[in-house]
Amino acid sequence: MAAAAALVAGMLVGLPHAARAAATPPPVSAVITLTMDYFERFEVPDDGIDEEGEFAPEVFIGDAATGGGGGQRGGVVSDDHFHPKNLTGSQRWVFSQRVTMPEGRRTLPITVRMWDVDDFLNFGGDKMDISPVNQDIELNLTYDILTDTWAGDSLSSREPSGCIDHEGNQQGQVCAIGDGDPNFEGDGNGKRAQLGLTIVSEQHSDADGDGLSDRDERFGIRYPDDVMAVDLPRYGADPLHKDLFLELDYSDGQAPSALAIEAVKNAFRLAPLPNPEGGPGLNLHVDSGGLWDKGGMERTGRPDRTCNDGTDNDGVDGADGADPDCYYRDIGVEDFTANCNNGIDDDGDGKSDKDDPDCIVGEDLGGGNQLAAHLDNCGFGDVFNQAKGSPGHNFNAMRARAFNYVIYTRSTADCDKGGQGSGTDIILYRTDGGALLHELGHNLGLRHGGGEDANCKPNYVSLMNYDINSGIPRAGGGLLLDFSPPRIDLYDGTSRHPAPLAKLKEDDLYEDVAQDPGDSQNQFVFLDGMRVKRTIPLNALPDWNGDNPAGNGDDGHAKQKVNIDNTGADDCTDLTRTAPATDDSEINGSDDWKTVLAYLPHRFPQPGAAPPAVEPGTFPNAQQAARILAANNTTDLTVGIADSPDPAAAGESVTWTITVTNRGPNSSTSTEVVTTLPAEVTDPATSAPCTVDGRRVTCNLSELKPGRSRSYTITAKIPAGLVYDNGGPKIIEATTRVRNLAGPDSAGADNTATAQTTVIAKADVTISNATAATPLEVLIGEPGSAALQLTVANGGPSTPVDANVTVAATADPGVTVAPASATTAVPALAKGAPRQVSFTGQLSCTTPGVKTVTLTSTVALANAADVDPDPSNNVRVTTFRIDCVVPIAINVRPGSTTNPINLNTDANLAALTTTAGEYGLPIAFDATTIDVSNTRWGLRENLFNTANPTGATERHGKGHPERSYELDERTRDADTDLVLHFRPSDSGLTATTTSACLKGKYRAADGNVYTFLGCDTVHIVP
Repeated sequence: MAAAAALVAGMLVGLPHAARAAATPPPVSAVITLTMDYFERFEVPDDGIDEEGEFAPEVFIGDAATGGGGGQRGGVVSDDHFHPKNLTGSQRWVFSQRVTMPEGRRTLPITVRMWDVDDFLNFGGDKMDISPVNQDIELNLTYDILTDTWAGDSLSSREPSGCIDHEGNQQGQVCAIGDGDPNFEGDGNGKRAQLGLTIVSEQHSDADGDGLSDRDERFGIRYPDDVMAVDLPRYGADPLHKDLFLELDYSDGQAPSALAIEAVKNAFRLAPLPNPEGGPGLNLHVDSGGLWDKGGMERTGRPDRTCNDGTDNDGVDGADGADPDCYYRDIGVEDFTANCNNGIDDDGDGKSDKDDPDCIVGEDLGGGNQLAAHLDNCGFGDVFNQAKGSPGHNFNAMRARAFNYVIYTRSTADCDKGGQGSGTDIILYRTDGGALLHELGHNLGLRHGGGEDANCKPNYVSLMNYDINSGIPRAGGGLLLDFSPPRIDLYDGTSRHPAPLAKLKEDDLYEDVAQDPGDSQNQFVFLDGMRVKRTIPLNALPDWNGDNPAGNGDDGHAKQKVNIDNTGADDCTDLTRTAPATDDSEINGSDDWKTVLAYLPHRFPQPGAAPPAVEPGTFPNAQQAARILAANNTTDLTVGIADSPDPAAAGESVTWTITVTNRGPNSSTSTEVVTTLPAEVTDPATSAPCTVDGRRVTCNLSELKPGRSRSYTITAKIPAGLVYDNGGPKIIEATTRVRNLAGPDSAGADNTATAQTTVIAKADVTISNATAATPLEVLIGEPGSAALQLTVANGGPSTPVDANVTVAATADPGVTVAPASATTAVPALAKGAPRQVSFTGQLSCTTPGVKTVTLTSTVALANAADVDPDPSNNVRVTTFRIDCVVPIAINVRPGSTTNPINLNTDANLAALTTTAGEYGLPIAFDATTIDVSNTRWGLRENLFNTANPTGATERHGKGHPERSYELDERTRDADTDLVLHFRPSDSGLTATTTSACLKGKYRAADGNVYTFLGCDTVHIVP
């Protein structure tokens, strides 16, 4: 025995060390089981006496350093050939020993002896020779725990050759046949026998409880010749942190996206599964063979968590869960841009496209690959098995104890399955992350109701529930991939409330009880009493009976009886239902992660175990999953649009107020409103975050809960010339449409609204200036002229506009203005371009004296539909005064027909007293009433209609009343005239003057003083 031990010790070799240096790795431990399949003695023991013999084995597995080495004895069997493994009790020669390998060792000794028992009580007797080695009658073997192979005494499990029993069957891994060493180490020893035996390791230590042995996670899975077959350490396996390896094969066009796989990995990474190293979670390693996701996004170094930061990062489709890019709420990229196939290093990490890990689905662990063709099958069966194994050989059998296996492929047209899971295998016809997590749930011991097949349970918030098989709906939109209980904080795996949720009794429901008052983020789905799918947060009060679609539960503690879990065969396959749906079920929740934790260590099929269960029912295919998701998000949105002002003015702005209301029963998590503005408006601006593309204004209001409304405004400019160009007022139209990007609308007729706005011209037209040119004096019977120059302006906002300017004249009695009113058209009056308008009026006096004339100028818009916002500046009044002068008759040089005037001598003239009509004069005049002191004689232009008249004054300062000659120079009538004398040199007359006038004041019979003017011809003589 000592020699054998020394031999074994000499054969021990060091264990290879794992590549990663982390916490102290767990020791490799396993149960070594030695099974004696067949025994036969060839030589008769006990000095040749022909007898069957009484045989019993003695086995030593391991040594003190490995925690073994103690002898184990089997029960005595009296027979010359038999199958010990088939016996019972102690006669079943199967020996097991737990060994723990010291760091640095990979082998352990095993010694086997076979006794012919003579002294049953003291185990005395002879040792049979079962070793083919000369002078050695016991087996001294070395077991390699890494390769599960053993060797010794010229035997090796790498060269299997079991014993052939009397029925011709091979027994054991190896047949040990003694060569006969009579009396070796004692009389009676060394008789020949053969032993067929099998040695295996099992019940390997698994420190982190993930179903992968410490041995495999530390040192990989090896071929019998010690060549590495599955290099788990290089793949990232950690014996102190849970791992799950999944090989992913796919057919053309059926592969999942990198984001879908990342979402599943994130679910496991944050799972509430404890680890020896202290941190929770499980690392999911998806081996796609480095599948290039050409539709992926390079995003190293970009801001993360953009789907939960409260910001509309890309300015379109709303913030966070409202944005379809945030389908996976935890790992989505809100400003997602597919750039993995553009030949550019978009994220600056030195890698582009297929060389950038961001563009790879899962990882490249050397296994995943594209299948040669679509399977075109429906679930598990021969087609799957042949693709996985023979003849496809897409899955290396050496991976079977470490890898789960999934094929993404195409189904037959009539297949009603989206996929199926069984054992460690999965087949999927859907590429979303929810489908993979669901089927992995079946691989990890979960059923459609958690621990049962009952499906569609409102108190079961898990991807295993068909109602939420695509993902757990989150408040604000988007989905979360998780099992029950789901995390509340997307990024904190510890933020979970206890599971299972409280039991629900369909005939004992209350609307004042929330399922989880502390969870406002995760939502559940139920069927209300109106047979409508409802999706509400776990902390909300459920409207079980469905009588308040625009809100939550409103019936307080009144008992409700509703079938809340069975949505019908189309949406919910519930294998527990063999009869029509009932409304008295008791519905249980489930703690999935607790189930997974317990199932993980035993997830790989064991030799001889029953075949794993195949997922029952028909997991929703892609079309069915989309319909379920749509039903969960169906609600009734309405939209209204109101314009202000109406009518609106060209050149100003018009504002539309858009109001969206959700009538329920579910939230609209991505509420998009598209407003098509009139072609005529420009420069739209919004009160909410929106995008403008030409006439289209798209606004995403994010989540709008049932019963809630939200309003915002769009303001746009109306071109100033719109009405003028149209030839009059114009009606413009804005149309708005609302939809929920996350689901359909149950009543689409009210998803569109229109507002018509009448656009008119609005212009502040003004008379900004008025300049009058008027006479100071008008001779009665001789009209004068007054001119008015007006400046007309358009202050907008509409431009141009047609305008009219009207001048109306009024005057004191004794004066008339012609025309009394005149209107001038001012077409196309433009803002900032004033125009001039003229008015000329004829002034006629009929009575003497100073008179007031008023010209009232008014500007107005020509079109009756146009509006002037400030009429106060439309009128300008111009007032002036004129002196109506009385015409009189004068006679220069009375008695002379030539009226000679010598500029160097005196001149005399007579102001004639006349009656009305005499000489055609309109007014009677008494010359004797002339105020001589205010009388001037000279040129008409120096005397009349001038502010400062000049001329000669009467030489004597007084007039000389007398009966003077009339204009015929012969007649003296009976009235008294007034003769006046002037110096021509003071009069302003010149040698070329032919007429001279007399102007002055006189007092009329009515007591008023008036102005007079009379003129006569003159002849200038030397």
